[in-house]
Amino acid sequence: MNTAVIVAAGSGTRTKLDHSKILYEINGKPLFMYSLEVFKEMGHDIVLVVSKDDQNAIKKYITEDIKVVIGGKTRSESVLNGLKVVETPYVFIHDAARPLITKASILVIEKALELAEQLEIDPIG
Repeated sequence: MNTAVIVAAGSGTRTKLDHSKILYEINGKPLFMYSLEVFKEMGHDIVLVVSKDDQNAIKKYITEDIKVVIGGKTRSESVLNGLKVVETPYVFIHDAARPLITKASILVIEKALELAEQLEIDPIG
């Protein structure tokens, strides 16, 4: 099994919305849910990194199996906070503001990881 750390802790100031961009609804669904659902359907553990201000609003959309972590002051701090709770060997780090991730693209990466393991190649180095 793999984990998806979905980083949704940004402020979204460039959007000029009166709320977080990851809560912006498209077709009645908040932006962050599009990425979350794809990774969840593929069997990934989910770590959702959010801002403290969005924590309560996000909880109404997620199930208990989703780990929610508070982000940091920067994206790298937010990713690190998410990584601290990961328990699987491989982690997919994804930006919640990029909702067009597909199962096919995730599958390509998973297959590459499987092949690297079979060939005893370190996928990182």
